[in-house]
Amino acid sequence: MHSHSLTAPHLVLALAALTSPLLACSDDAEESAGDDSTSVDTWLPTGGDTSPGATSTSGGTSTATATTGETSTATTTTGDTSADGEPLYLVATWVADDAGTNTYVAVVSDLTQDVDLSQALEVGGYGDAWVYDEWVFVADGESPFLTRYTVQDGALVQDVSLSFANYAVPSTAFFDNQILTRTKAYLANVTERRYVAWNPETMEITGTVPWPEIPLESSDLEPFHSYTDRGGEVVDGLFFHGIYQHNYDWNFFGSSSSIAVYDIATDQLVSLISVPCPMMDVMSVGNDGFLYVSGWSYMPLSAAFGLSPTNCAARIDIATRTVDPAWTFNFKDVTGGLEGMAVRVREGSEGTIAVFHGSGIPVEGATGIWDLDAGDNDWEIYGIDVSTRAITPSGTRMGSGSFYEAHLDDRYFVYLPGNDATQVYEYVDGAYVPRLSAPGWMSRLFRLP
Repeated sequence: MHSHSLTAPHLVLALAALTSPLLACSDDAEESAGDDSTSVDTWLPTGGDTSPGATSTSGGTSTATATTGETSTATTTTGDTSADGEPLYLVATWVADDAGTNTYVAVVSDLTQDVDLSQALEVGGYGDAWVYDEWVFVADGESPFLTRYTVQDGALVQDVSLSFANYAVPSTAFFDNQILTRTKAYLANVTERRYVAWNPETMEITGTVPWPEIPLESSDLEPFHSYTDRGGEVVDGLFFHGIYQHNYDWNFFGSSSSIAVYDIATDQLVSLISVPCPMMDVMSVGNDGFLYVSGWSYMPLSAAFGLSPTNCAARIDIATRTVDPAWTFNFKDVTGGLEGMAVRVREGSEGTIAVFHGSGIPVEGATGIWDLDAGDNDWEIYGIDVSTRAITPSGTRMGSGSFYEAHLDDRYFVYLPGNDATQVYEYVDGAYVPRLSAPGWMSRLFRLP
């Protein structure tokens, strides 16, 4: 393994290309239930700190209960432990070199030590993994193939696999794959604009669910469903998923977005909520009965470049499935003129956002939006009180606004990818304290079951 610099804009664009309707496989495919297989491969922790495992994205756990109901990214309080009784965690990171990109997955027991990838499970390409109940799911990075593992005595034991090769999907990664319940999950098929439904318990494909049509503001725009690991939420038997409009170059976004709401039991679309903000790509369930929606790192740069006219956040009353118009705000209005992104609730009314300070490159001298994000410390984590929309700088700077989060037991972590490594911070007494770091672009941190 050779570490190689991969800037945040290029990695984000690579992910967009991987799942963009423009670049996804468009061949017609005959639908089938896929292929299952079973193996007995086992990975054991080594050195007390690390072991190969599986991959995961942005989030701490898979199931729990919020004040508004069940959600897919909440907190667990139990799990597997190492030989000395310490909890075990799953880390996944993408590492690039001149030959390409590989995914590395490690099991760790100490969140204060740097991640050693020498014993990690290696998956070619942009692989991924997710933890749900007692299962660990690993997505292949070079084919639409998914493998389930169980955790036995601190080891990941390969169980059964499922192929989606007949469904025109380029990947089974969990930025496009949402586990809704123990018996239902949706894999986004962006080519044909529908979900492929599958059963995590039986590892079978069960059908497809169409996406809604949305009116486009111009012929230059096309619809896109947000990435499920940050833009999909499960609450009270409903699945909320954002849809927004973008142009071919991904630097301009329509002025409004939609939130599709599905009844998980029936697979029926029950609401299509119009939100007066562009690129609603991030969702976060609050403890106050609201769902908070906002943009990802494209959005502040597009607005700063003068392409998209607004960059705002909104919240949705979950019970009535309506937007709270009094709460919607433009980031520049609360930050003193700076652009921001990614409203995420941490605990109670406390949340986090990323604020773009700029790298000093003037818009007039830039050839594209990513030229504006050329520095190592262009962004800063801010606190936000979601009840008042008041913000507080944290002093923690980062090279990209694309921060991930994890709720582990009663602890809150953010991980900030850089060019060559990702630094994980824990929020403690109002400050972000450095914890572990991992080579490459780390996008998953889970407590193992």
